[in-house]
Amino acid sequence: PKPAQLFMSRAEFESMKHDPKGILEYASKQIAMLEQQERALTDENQMLQKNMADGGAQGGFTPEQHAQLIETASELTLDHNELSRKYVDLEQVNKNLEGLVNALRNDKEQLSGELVKLKDQQQKLVLQQSEMNGRVQEVEG
Repeated sequence: PKPAQLFMSRAEFESMKHDPKGILEYASKQIAMLEQQERALTDENQMLQKNMADGGAQGGFTPEQHAQLIETASELTLDHNELSRKYVDLEQVNKNLEGLVNALRNDKEQLSGELVKLKDQQQKLVLQQSEMNGRVQEVEG
């Protein structure tokens, strides 16, 4: 199986770069795709190994069949190793994005708390100004 596009295009990146949740979802989908490809390659490799074993019991493969199986097994091993590296890389990206999302959540909570405090201070200042205006009117009036 041919691997699908692993990395997002520049346009996709530009549209998502300020959306950590979207990037996290994208990375999770990519990891799932790589896992599925790895399972398919592993299953295909096991089938080939079984066929090789069955062929040996039936008298073996022709030299051409054996050479083709060796080539296919080598390609599968290379594909498996590449997918494994990509999976590890994407897992690291996923962990980094999770850390970023958590940091942003913490920042949001902190800013939300500060906003509540500032609104409370604003309300107190409005009340003080109202009281001062009342006193000024008393003094003037």
